[in-house]
Order: sequence, then C-alpha cells, then structure tokens
Amino acid sequence: MKVYIAFSIHGTNVYITANRKLDIEDIKEGFSFANSRNPFKTNSDTKLHWDKLITKKGQPLRSPALILHFFKELEKDGWIVDKQNFVKRHYCKH
Repeated sequence: MKVYIAFSIHGTNVYITANRKLDIEDIKEGFSFANSRNPFKTNSDTKLHWDKLITKKGQPLRSPALILHFFKELEKDGWIVDKQNFVKRHYCKH
C-alpha cells in the first residue's frame, strides 16, 4: 500500500511530506493510521501519523530544524521526502 506523512507548522500552510510503499506488517512502532483532512484528496494513499512529530505535551512540533531532522530519518529509511517548499518558507529570506 502507498502511505504518506504530511506535516505543517500550524499557521504556515506549507507542508513537508514523505511517501513510500509499505505492507501493513512493515509499518513500524510509532506510526499509526490517520484521517486526511484534505478536502481535495483524490488518491488512494493512506495517511500515517508519526509520534516523533508530537511533543511530550501532545502538541505538534514547531521547530523547523527538528522537523527536518526527523524527516531526514525517514529519507535514510527509504522514504521519498518533499521538503522544498518547507525549506523555502522557513529558511529563505524574502
């Protein structure tokens, strides 16, 4: 099955995404199935939630550097990460 993770720092409306083909039994601990809130979603990919993107207080991460660090972990594990717009929004001076 094709799975993906999409994450945005609240209020920025710019996402970093990762996708990969996985069998259900290959989904590791820390990942769980999530409902997509995208009203225009047309594909059959399955959204995953990743515990590492949530703080110990249960809030979504807000640090671009920490978010990129965790998505680099996904890249090392074979995920395809699209971070161009995220990096441009949080690191490029306008």
